[in-house]
Amino acid sequence: MSGAEPAPRLSTLKGARIGLLDPGKRETGIALEAIGKRLVKEFGAEIAGTWKKPSAYRLGSKKLIEEIVPQCDAIVMGVVD
Repeated sequence: MSGAEPAPRLSTLKGARIGLLDPGKRETGIALEAIGKRLVKEFGAEIAGTWKKPSAYRLGSKKLIEEIVPQCDAIVMGVVD
């Protein structure tokens, strides 16, 4: 998305609503689930939801982004190869 500004850095993860975004690569969902559990247990974050892109090689659709952004204070996305 051109012209998009990054969100300000969170001062704490305690109580923060974290979204988990699976880019669609094999095994990434397993890693994101483990990361989410650790964010909750060790930092007091809340998992706002888990979403999955149809392909790791394309940007997230405008519809997907519009769904995720209002529900999250931060998003974690990663690729496992």
